[in-house]
Amino acid sequence: MSITVKNKWLIIVIIIALVGIFLLGGYIARQRADNRYKTLLSALNDTIEYYQYTMHDTITKLASEKNQIIVSQNEAYRLLLIEKEEQRKLKLKAVTEKTSLEGEVKILKDSLAHTGNVVIIQPCDSIEKPRPAIELPFDFGDSTKYYNIAGGFDIRGKMGVSLSVPMDLDVWTGIKKGSKIPTAIVTTTNPYIKINNIQSVKIDIPKPFYDKLWFRATTLGIAFVGGMLVAK
Repeated sequence: MSITVKNKWLIIVIIIALVGIFLLGGYIARQRADNRYKTLLSALNDTIEYYQYTMHDTITKLASEKNQIIVSQNEAYRLLLIEKEEQRKLKLKAVTEKTSLEGEVKILKDSLAHTGNVVIIQPCDSIEKPRPAIELPFDFGDSTKYYNIAGGFDIRGKMGVSLSVPMDLDVWTGIKKGSKIPTAIVTTTNPYIKINNIQSVKIDIPKPFYDKLWFRATTLGIAFVGGMLVAK
């Protein structure tokens, strides 16, 4: 059977239309991916909200809050939120959630207690008036439930110091009241701990087809119809 000229042109038009639809679909998909990428980058650069609250009328806690982002596993790889090599080394088959924190300890003291013996240096050729000085060696330090500073100078004037700060950090993730946006909140009772950045990511892992509602409903329907047919 031969194809007429009219039919040939119709086939060519259909092919061109299909190619055009394919190219347009690809363009729209890329645009959506780029917009999604920009949205995620903007969410990662959101500012942190700081506030405090009281528990049991005695415990003051500091909270640092930032929106959590939900991404696919491929998006997490693309944005370098998850590295495949590290995932392999941690022996994780799949990552469902990851929260990264950046913080610092800020302790400002204008004085520290010491064990040194303070003496007064009397005026001499290089000193015009009396000046206080501390005899070596001596120790200094300060300690509270939030930090411990200990140090000192040896007989040669060499200083050594150690600083320890207990870290009590809780990371909460969930949906806040009156909002549909997932949120990550970091809390602590230590007023000297400052959270500078929170990067909380939830990985949206698609369910396998056999775990989806449509598959279960279809399977149940087929089983029901099959049972009715067997009963007849």
